[in-house]
Amino acid sequence: MDEDRRLRVLLIDDDSSMREIVSCLLVSFGYHCQTAADGVTGLARFDDGGWNLVLTDLSMPGMNGWAVADAIRRRSPTMPIVLLTGMTSPEVLRHAGERGLPVVSKPFRAEALRAAVANALQASAPTPATGSDRDIETVANDWTSRSGGQHFSWRPR
Repeated sequence: MDEDRRLRVLLIDDDSSMREIVSCLLVSFGYHCQTAADGVTGLARFDDGGWNLVLTDLSMPGMNGWAVADAIRRRSPTMPIVLLTGMTSPEVLRHAGERGLPVVSKPFRAEALRAAVANALQASAPTPATGSDRDIETVANDWTSRSGGQHFSWRPR
């Protein structure tokens, strides 16, 4: 697939081995992935623009994943964000749920990562209720939205 047409994922994790593994998996799933080793660098890369999803580790020195997610939400309220963490206490899961942040628990299976990323992207896709008329067309009872060169399809409820 042409790199310019792949959905872009920003991966922020302080663990170099984890960055390498997750980045390789995301590329194998068909995404374009760039990485950052800490929250500050990750936010600077995020500000460059063009991201479809951010995947961030929760436990990092300096700026942790909660702070990264909050800063991204202030910049881009609809940006899908997925937390990657080994800290899956009930409190962490509750806090993530309150913020609408899906969690991928370390260690994880490749399919769990694939599903979390795909679900977060799908959940952020425009719907007929929020898209503008010029962005939506109906073809044989299916809806198609074009946004920034990306195509999303769904069926109305």
